[in-house]
Amino acid sequence: IHTRPFLLPALRTELSTALSDSTADFSSAKFPLLESLFVESMRVHCFLSTVIHHVSLKLFIFHDGYTVPKGEIVEFFQYRTMHDETLYSEPGTFDANRHVENGRKATEVGREWPFWGNAKMACPGRFHVSNVVNLIAIYFVMKYD
Repeated sequence: IHTRPFLLPALRTELSTALSDSTADFSSAKFPLLESLFVESMRVHCFLSTVIHHVSLKLFIFHDGYTVPKGEIVEFFQYRTMHDETLYSEPGTFDANRHVENGRKATEVGREWPFWGNAKMACPGRFHVSNVVNLIAIYFVMKYD
């Protein structure tokens, strides 16, 4: 938001509309542009180059013969996924509206969005983090230029 101040009017309109509803919660469904900004920031400016960190609990042999010994640390390199041209058009470009249309949520997990881990091993705190980031962003967008 800091480097794209032209987004402030649209964000403020979105937030004002959602916050004027006395029954509104702070879920990302109420703030599609804010959520898209959060997701795109995570995708382009990820502070982690690896996301899924696991220690092999037992010897694991892949179908091609590759072996992961017991106790070995295994990590998934997410940068390539987050910048994959088959998943994102112009993946090196930050697009604040990229996820408004597709509705991607920051808390999603899966092969195409590995930020929080995968399936059963996904970070359980991702919903709390998302809510806190939304609240902080709402505060700053509404109070400061």
